Amino acid sequence: MRRCFCVAQLEEWEVMKAMVGTLLILLLSGCTTTNQAMLRVNNSFAGKNIDEFVLQHGVPYKKHQLNSGDFIYVWNSGVISYQMPATTNLSGTVSPYGYTGTATTYGGGALNVFCEVQIHTAQDGMIRSIQAVRDTIGKWTLSRCSELF
Repeated sequence: MRRCFCVAQLEEWEVMKAMVGTLLILLLSGCTTTNQAMLRVNNSFAGKNIDEFVLQHGVPYKKHQLNSGDFIYVWNSGVISYQMPATTNLSGTVSPYGYTGTATTYGGGALNVFCEVQIHTAQDGMIRSIQAVRDTIGKWTLSRCSELF
């Protein structure tokens, strides 16, 4: 028995392979850019008062006091939502009696981008360290935190 693939099926397979490859690249390189952003933000703010971070980036939404007396603040950049377009593939046949076919839609929905960090301060408000908690793909790069810091 001989199998035959139509061009549309082959194109879908190629598109799917490309999407998976792109996703893997984004996942692998996202860690590097997040780490680079955390190095930059720590170089800019470590040893300075939390007020300097707040004045530049906004107020953290959560604060927790550790047993040592130090504080952990959680800051979020805010969510920006981008609507992603959907793609619809049509396949079918035309006969004297009309059109018979199917439509399959892929993709669509929303892509939310944001950066969330924990800021560790001493009791006097001096920043000890800043760590990424959650980082998504950015507007223009692989890391929203990298775009902000």
